Formats: sequence, C-alpha cells, structure tokens
Amino acid sequence: MIFSRRHSSVQPPSDEKNKPGSLESLVEGFYDELFMLSAKHRSLVALTVNEGDRRFANRIQRILGDRHVALDLGGSHAIAMATGYALAGKIPLLVGSAHAIFERGFPSLHELVIQPGLNIKMIGVSDSKEFLPAGFLKNFPTISFFMPHTYDETRSMVGSMMNRHGPACLYCE
Repeated sequence: MIFSRRHSSVQPPSDEKNKPGSLESLVEGFYDELFMLSAKHRSLVALTVNEGDRRFANRIQRILGDRHVALDLGGSHAIAMATGYALAGKIPLLVGSAHAIFERGFPSLHELVIQPGLNIKMIGVSDSKEFLPAGFLKNFPTISFFMPHTYDETRSMVGSMMNRHGPACLYCE
C-alpha cells in the first residue's frame, strides 16, 4: 500500500518550511511529529542506523532520551534488533539512510519483519532520487509506504504510520 500526496501547483505553500521537494523540511516535519508522539507512545523505541553518519542520532537522542539506541551496525543487524523489540511489545522505529535500511537490510527485512507482520516502523531518508525504483516496492506487498512531499504531509503521515499496526515505512527523498 502506498500513500503519497503531490503538492498542487494551484495553491502556493503557506511558508518556506512547507516547500515541496525540500528534504530538510521533510526531516523537520519528522522531528516535530516525533516530539509530539513521544509522550503518547511510551513504548516507542528509536534505533538509528548510523553507519558512521550521526545526523539523525543526536537529535533523536534529545527527543527520546533513554528510549533511543544509536547503532553503528548495518541494516540487517538493526532490523534483527528491532525485531527483538517488537516481539517484546515495543514499537521500534528504525531511522537512517534508505540505502542502509532497505538495500543492505533487505534479506532480514523480508524474513523478519514483512512475513510475520511485526509492528516495526521505518524512516528511510534518501540522498539520491534513483534509490527507490518502482519495481522495488513489489518486494514488500504487506508494508505500508508513506512518501510525503511537504512538511505538513510528513507530520500527518508520521502520525498515521504510528497509529497503524504492522510494518510501515516513511520514505523521504
């Protein structure tokens, strides 16, 4: 299932933060909504897949405190760890580059998360427009993909993703 809203060219964005196509505004929308949801979802645990890049880890650490784990591991190890949290009744949120989570973690993602339908949420940020080809989504028939294009859409879709049971992914490019 894919959820995507394209910004209409008829209505101009209300401010600079809601400008379509800005990766920075999408990431800001994620952080703002995560801050709001952190009190509501006490079982939320964030795992940042760093692989040497700590751009997500520091800010999420400030938002979630001791409910954050920074991993310098590859995608497969992070997905295995998220699976353990999900089986323990927590809501793991994997945050990192789309390459680390999807491409490097593909075997584990398919076997550990998609088939059993675990309640794992993923935020994949891409620095490259070519990363997620249309055929790639066929590999994940039971996962809900959210692809926002503005700050407001990101906030709305993060909230929707957290309120759904089952695997879900927010993909930002």
